[in-house]
Amino acid sequence: MHEPYLSEFKRLIRAGAASIDVHDAGSAAHYATDDHSADEEYVVREVERVDLHQRSLTPLLEKAVGTAARILDFGCGTGGTTVALALSRLEPVRVVGVDANPRAVEAARVRAAGYDLVPPAVEFQHVVAGQPLPFDDNSFDLVVTVSVLEFITDAAQRERAVAELRRVVRPGGFLYISTPRLGLRQYHSRRLLGDFRHQDGMPWSSSFRQTAQWGDGWERVPLSYQVEQLAQRVPWVPRTVIERGIGWALPYAARWQKILLHRPSHGHS
Repeated sequence: MHEPYLSEFKRLIRAGAASIDVHDAGSAAHYATDDHSADEEYVVREVERVDLHQRSLTPLLEKAVGTAARILDFGCGTGGTTVALALSRLEPVRVVGVDANPRAVEAARVRAAGYDLVPPAVEFQHVVAGQPLPFDDNSFDLVVTVSVLEFITDAAQRERAVAELRRVVRPGGFLYISTPRLGLRQYHSRRLLGDFRHQDGMPWSSSFRQTAQWGDGWERVPLSYQVEQLAQRVPWVPRTVIERGIGWALPYAARWQKILLHRPSHGHS
């Protein structure tokens, strides 16, 4: 990100543009910080999010999806994922980021400008939490939501959000969801048994059964990133041994559920 946008982006992050994560629980949502401000470590993480996603997310999608002309980033925050997708070998023509936090959307626009990305190639919209997305059915080749659904703390609203994401994927398109798996401590808030003790304003992770239901009628595309990561760490173990021996268990051991769904070209919506 180049100047003067980098300095302006940092100012917005320090002022709290990225510090509010839960949008459906009123004042209880502000568990992350007391005053919504951000320290310098947090600012650095926000600046580096594009690089992070270019190393991890976009190669995964490039391999599994190929190309995607129209992409939606749901819950885009300050636009780290959105910009990474726009710069990827997915070769998008239009990438849209939407978020319920208008301050985050403002920062996302500054971030994109710092990469010389402007509408209509990349654009951002503020959407009201819980409301239908302002897009027609079948609008996007790829819909991406990264670390968002766990922050929708009402279970019924979470299911409606997933239904909206499915609605705007075109037949033959893809839906990618990244969300933590269940744990003894909730991933973001670190609350003991927080994934099982649901509370307004506090994130919680969906079970494997719930995430499986999100793909009802759609093909779940295998993602081999966990096998590849383990193979890099233990190169002396044959890859076939990893795949056949423990590959099936890796998704259950990984901290994140990474789900890629392919909508059939005909039939089930």
